[in-house]
Amino acid sequence: MATVGLVFGLMVLLACYPLNLFTALLLWQVHERLPHVVTLGDALAVLVGPRTGMYGYFVLYTYIFMTMANYMIVLGDAVQSCLYVFDISRLTACLIGALLLLPLNQFRTLSGLSVLSVVSFATVLATLMLCLWTLLTAPVCLHSSTRDEGYMQYSSAISGFVFAFAGQHIMLEMQVEMRESSEFPKAVCLAFSVLFAVYTMVSVLAFRACAENTPGNLLLVLPADWRKSTSGALMVVHLLVTYTISQQVLNRAICLYLIPSALGAGATARAKWLGITTASMLACCLVANLVPLFQDLVNLTGALLSTQCVFILPGVLSTVSNEKRWLRICSAGTIVIGFYLAVSGTICSSMVIVRKLAAPVDTEGLDAMENLGCRGWGAGFGDGLRTNMREVGPQVTLCARCFMPIGETAYEGKAKNTCVHPECCAQVMIEEMQEQEKGFLQEQREKKQKNRKAS
Repeated sequence: MATVGLVFGLMVLLACYPLNLFTALLLWQVHERLPHVVTLGDALAVLVGPRTGMYGYFVLYTYIFMTMANYMIVLGDAVQSCLYVFDISRLTACLIGALLLLPLNQFRTLSGLSVLSVVSFATVLATLMLCLWTLLTAPVCLHSSTRDEGYMQYSSAISGFVFAFAGQHIMLEMQVEMRESSEFPKAVCLAFSVLFAVYTMVSVLAFRACAENTPGNLLLVLPADWRKSTSGALMVVHLLVTYTISQQVLNRAICLYLIPSALGAGATARAKWLGITTASMLACCLVANLVPLFQDLVNLTGALLSTQCVFILPGVLSTVSNEKRWLRICSAGTIVIGFYLAVSGTICSSMVIVRKLAAPVDTEGLDAMENLGCRGWGAGFGDGLRTNMREVGPQVTLCARCFMPIGETAYEGKAKNTCVHPECCAQVMIEEMQEQEKGFLQEQREKKQKNRKAS
């Protein structure tokens, strides 16, 4: 909403709430008719045909893998926030997160995660309350910037609102794991209603405090003190549970196809499950940290595949299985909406990738990238990166909306060749404040050491 305004944002949020709820209830009807199907691919294979089922499997598991890899990056960022006093790299933080995930990865069914899911929701709610309390008591409102009214901005915002409710890709499996699947409509209505209320409350309160200068990322309002480490710890807990739910779906499918014995009873089966889950987790960690422009690839696959899991595939399943004409018409409408969002989001995400790859060499942008994203990889890495980029082209950290490099001059109003969007400005300010704090702490340590030697 920071990019499109409160009124437009609330209108889109109000439209997305019933739309996502409708597709979730369509999947409930599919489960009631075919209670033995576990995934979207299973349902497509039964209702449409084997080839369509194979396509459903590809869409579902590719999307889940990319989502898991993205969770590893966000988990690494949360670990860095929790340990902000230590200058650890993202890769190191991801590996720490992987170690924390090892025990939770041993859950082989979603039913064992019910209590942890409640804890996960509580941690998110606590983080939001902490951010809102900080924003309302000591507003960190950013300098205003010229809003880009282009199509890409609004398309990206609409996709963000739609997918804020997304979860349809695992809803069939959730219903299979439920003791009473007939209670699913009540559960999903309650969950989406709570999400809608929380999103609305956060948006209204944030705009009440900062109006048009609201930060795009609410976590940016937290200063580098106990609040940042506390929110980091809370988000770590949330992401551990969220990753575990997704990995259970993917790894269970891998085991069913490759090693069915890993789903049996006994220590041997659990050891096989441990090997599969650990291998997939390390693959996600390595892919997320080593593939160039990975975050943009996640956005691209999300726009292309998530729209199908949320709207298109549930609509197809309902259209071919429902006897009621009005439901078939409404289901066809969700297919049209999903197709539009898929095409629009894929085009916008592809344009971002193309413009980043074609961006001209910019020394200031390289400095900004080293400051924001390359610390901790080793002293020689940044020098080698700078040399290679001058020869073959840059991988500069660019703003996703204006495609300008995020540099240290962003918040000073020096708009020439630099991104000046509020959230980017806030990130630069936070980075510089952290650097100043680290320098001050280092200076204090050196003084203490000198005093000890003198005494």
